[in-house]
Amino acid sequence: MSCTTRYGILNITELNRLKLDGKPEEQKIWDIQTAITTMKRKLREISAKRSEESGSLEVDEARGSTSSSSHERAVVDAGPSIDMFEEKQLMATHSALLEEISAEKQKVLKLLASLSMAERTAAQNPESEPLPLENEDWRLEYEKEVKRRDELIEEIASTRRECASLRAQLEFATLRPASLIVTKF
Repeated sequence: MSCTTRYGILNITELNRLKLDGKPEEQKIWDIQTAITTMKRKLREISAKRSEESGSLEVDEARGSTSSSSHERAVVDAGPSIDMFEEKQLMATHSALLEEISAEKQKVLKLLASLSMAERTAAQNPESEPLPLENEDWRLEYEKEVKRRDELIEEIASTRRECASLRAQLEFATLRPASLIVTKF
C-alpha cells in the first residue's frame, strides 16, 4: 500500500468522522490507483516482450518508466482488472473497519469508566458482595458469550471477504464491455 493510498484512506476516514461526503475524493483516489496499477502491469508486459525481442529493455529504475513515449501511451490504454476492483473493495472495507474499531474503542472506554465507578461504589458498600455461586454462574455465562462472540466475529469476517469479492466482480462486470455474438441467417 503506497503512502498516497494511506493518506487518501486517512483523509476519507476523517471526512466520514466529520460527516462530510468523501465519495468524490475516494473515487479520484481509486481512479489514480487503478491507473498506476494498470501502468505497472503494462510496463511489465512491455518489458517482457522487448526483452524477448531484443534481449534487454532499458528501464529507468528510479522512475519506473521506459525511454519510449509510444510505450507509455500504450500503457494508458489498458483497462482495469478484477484485482484492482478487489483491492478497491478491500480498501473500502478496511476503512469501514477502522471506523468501527474507533467506535468500539469509544464504547470500551465508556464501559471502563462505568466499571470503575461501579468498583468505587462497591468498595464503599462492602455488604453488597455477591454470593460465590452467583459468580460461578456468571463466569460460565461469560465463557459461553465469549465463545459465541468469537464465532460471530469469524463469520462476519468471512462474510465481509465474500462481499468485497462479489462487489469487485460486480463492478468489474459492469465496466467490461458486453460481448455479443451476432449471427445472420
